[in-house]
Amino acid sequence: MPMSKLFTAFWAIVMLLALCSCAPSAQAPEQSPPPETAAQPSAPAPTQTPEPTQVPEPTQAPMEIPLGETAKVGELACGRELYRYRGQDVSRLYYYYIPSTYQAGERLPLMLTLHGSGSNASIQLQWGDWVSLAEREGFIVVAPEAVTIHRDGALSSEGKSVLETGQTDFNYIRWNVSYTDPCAQYLVDDVAYLTDLVDLFVDAGYADPQRAYCCGMSHGGFMSLRLAVEAPEKFAGVASVAGLLCAEYATQLPAQPVRVVFIQGSQDPVVPIGGMHYDFDNDGEQEYTWALSLDESAAWFVQRFGASDEAEYSQLPDTAPNDGTRISRYAYCAGQTPQVVKYVVEGGGHTWPGGTAYAGSGPVSLDAQASQLIWAELRDAVRQDNS
Repeated sequence: MPMSKLFTAFWAIVMLLALCSCAPSAQAPEQSPPPETAAQPSAPAPTQTPEPTQVPEPTQAPMEIPLGETAKVGELACGRELYRYRGQDVSRLYYYYIPSTYQAGERLPLMLTLHGSGSNASIQLQWGDWVSLAEREGFIVVAPEAVTIHRDGALSSEGKSVLETGQTDFNYIRWNVSYTDPCAQYLVDDVAYLTDLVDLFVDAGYADPQRAYCCGMSHGGFMSLRLAVEAPEKFAGVASVAGLLCAEYATQLPAQPVRVVFIQGSQDPVVPIGGMHYDFDNDGEQEYTWALSLDESAAWFVQRFGASDEAEYSQLPDTAPNDGTRISRYAYCAGQTPQVVKYVVEGGGHTWPGGTAYAGSGPVSLDAQASQLIWAELRDAVRQDNS
């Protein structure tokens, strides 16, 4: 069977496994104890996890934010940017929220948050309670939509999530994180799209170009890590929840360091903590590594960004003892500053801590809200200007 068909079949199976519907998860097995020799610094203290707010629908038709015009402030809104892929025009949708405390002329930090495969921007905003966090902490949050590939080959940016409908009229809602992804066949350039969104808010006068960040869930996490490799001149930091580094980027050298955060469940059945390896002919030998393990992914950035390979260890409080999980933090510092941080959610599945689980994807940790951990780690990161 051709390699492209094997990957298409594989991702179809992954999406059906992980993205069928929302449901509570069973408890996880007990985790192994932390290493006794590790140092014990204090991790950024997450605030108490609030109840997620329902993300409202935008109050008007989608709008763009051309330079010089006024964006919506203090309410969820959306915009579009037009792209052309393989002869098809795609009006790409994104949601945004600028906090109500914004003052004219002020430059705020900007956070892109990317949904997972088969999900969408609205669900990503809800899981992370991003609007409430952005309002409270004073940053702009932007939730873009990946391209939807419909069954007839048409492209759009408005696919209904499996989590909302229980069924689909599309084959894929995915970011272009790898040459094996279906959207790569349509020449979808998500690196350009996401960096264009940063420029849009910077050029319009709302965002601080030195404090742009990106995070994502699952496939969105993979995409965030791709940005750290291929567009570090745009981002001060990135974070990946339930996503690892694609092996195809392992030979590249980022132009400059960014802060990198991983949050990974030890019992993730979709993106295993040990990496993603395939034996296509079932001969017992791994023939292809698509994603590095968590340890390998973190080490890759540690080595290239000049951080210490000795991790500083701490464990978050077990605020939800009945959820079957514990969260450990490992920080790899450059000088006194964490450069690469990995959170291991012992007993956690393919889930967003503090959010909602995909059915069959394992337990959700309630010890912390992932969006709060990400913001605590990235908020003081400033992009290095090597131009």
